[in-house]
Amino acid sequence: MLLSPTTRLLVSDILATLTVAALPWSTSGFQILLVMWLLSILGLRPVDWPAIRALLKQSRSLLPVAIFALAIVGVAWSQASWQAISLSIRSADKLLALPFIFYHFERSNRSGWVFAAFLASCSALLILSWVVFYFPELKLAARKADGIPVKNYINQSQELAL
Repeated sequence: MLLSPTTRLLVSDILATLTVAALPWSTSGFQILLVMWLLSILGLRPVDWPAIRALLKQSRSLLPVAIFALAIVGVAWSQASWQAISLSIRSADKLLALPFIFYHFERSNRSGWVFAAFLASCSALLILSWVVFYFPELKLAARKADGIPVKNYINQSQELAL
């Protein structure tokens, strides 16, 4: 049974919201949800390649792609192994999802869901950070620093600063 276009759009919006909500908590969960969301976008309607090209020419889409390209250029001179290089640009690869987010939410009126989900997720992480700071035995992962329930202090501080 095929879903109606309205239902497919709703499913895609929910996947986008869950993807952003997973970002502060899990890298692998974020990536799995991101792939599911991108596949749902492709299943919504035929891809409008001229619209995507026009979107990529706009500064709001060009800037994240340029920052990712700059990250690649920045590590290209490195003598490190390819594995170390790929790990160093992993934090910048999330920027490549932004043009797809812009493309999708130009056609959906639920973009506020994504902002609210990220805000709620980061707020929950902040609360959990204070809880594990005072009760370190409640940590979800083994970390040396108190107040860091998941990931590491660099990722957590960036997300909480946003």
